[in-house]
Amino acid sequence: SSLVACNIYVSAGGAAQRSLLLGLLRQAQADCSRAHQPPTHQGGAVVVHAFSDAVYQRSSFHLAGTSAHVAQVAASLASSAMQQLQQQQQQQENSAKSSTISTTTTSTKTAHPFVGWVDHIAVMPLSDDDEHDEDDVNKTTTLDDITSTTEFVPTTASGWAARQIGQSLQQDNSDTPELHVYYYGTAHAQQIPLATVRRERTTFFQSGGLASSRSNDESMPQIVTIGAPLQFVENYNLRCTAACSKSLAQSLTKQVRERNGGLSGVEALTLPYREGQWEVACNLLTPSLSTAAHVQARADAWQQEQEQEEGSTTTRIPLLERGYRVGTTAQQCHEVWNRYLTSTVPEQHEYNQQVEHEFAALLVDE
Repeated sequence: SSLVACNIYVSAGGAAQRSLLLGLLRQAQADCSRAHQPPTHQGGAVVVHAFSDAVYQRSSFHLAGTSAHVAQVAASLASSAMQQLQQQQQQQENSAKSSTISTTTTSTKTAHPFVGWVDHIAVMPLSDDDEHDEDDVNKTTTLDDITSTTEFVPTTASGWAARQIGQSLQQDNSDTPELHVYYYGTAHAQQIPLATVRRERTTFFQSGGLASSRSNDESMPQIVTIGAPLQFVENYNLRCTAACSKSLAQSLTKQVRERNGGLSGVEALTLPYREGQWEVACNLLTPSLSTAAHVQARADAWQQEQEQEEGSTTTRIPLLERGYRVGTTAQQCHEVWNRYLTSTVPEQHEYNQQVEHEFAALLVDE
């Protein structure tokens, strides 16, 4: 069975969601442990990593394993997250204590863009046999040109797993008719890119910190984007200091983004972080060509250019606070998976505890 990685992004974070998010992680780890009875190359899954950002009100769970088992664990995790966060919101609304779109105490002005409680699920190939034909990708096609793809069966393991997750979510949430699942990549008949789906089918680019105004509608939309990129996608963020203005942060975005003449395969978006701070969030669609190190080097060069333009010989105020990875790499997923296969049950438990400890340390309010 083909190996895949899977990232599940949830629109929640911070101390207020600590118990709920830790519960979701432990549930996924328990589901993975049941899939390894005994661990075998024929099937299984592992939680490689979990990440959370209280300011963005966003958390992510990163799995690896065989496609069928990863799909099962991911679907269970996503369904539980949807149901629990929806119930929590309803309870807060009933008690008239909810005052923002999110259930955290952080302002929505700095929330990460979102389309639902479970914002996005990406299933990515880890095996060479998850092949695709690049000639079949029609990048000029828009969603309005597409007819129903209900009967579509993907030819890749990652696309198939993405479809399985989507179908499971719709079955588990059959009492919620407003739940909309939008597919992309090899999980879609025309391999529509994620950015196109977000732009043409959702309000992703007008939500969270990107929203131009605050809505009085506090309900979270029931939308999830699920898909399979053509290859493993890495995420790398560049956090600017308070000395960096929005216009300067946007110029950094253009420096690294491919469509503005930047790095090959890099998508980038300028996002508000804390009050007075900005981040450049990067998707590395072809990390074998443009690595996180390349993005950081381009950012460092940009900062030097800004300093030279200032022309000051006095102490310069840095514009970049740090660059950091969100999520995993294909190599990390392979290493954890291979080690997990040969681990004893106590060793697997120890690794799970390590992931939980690192995740718990992030579930605080900044």
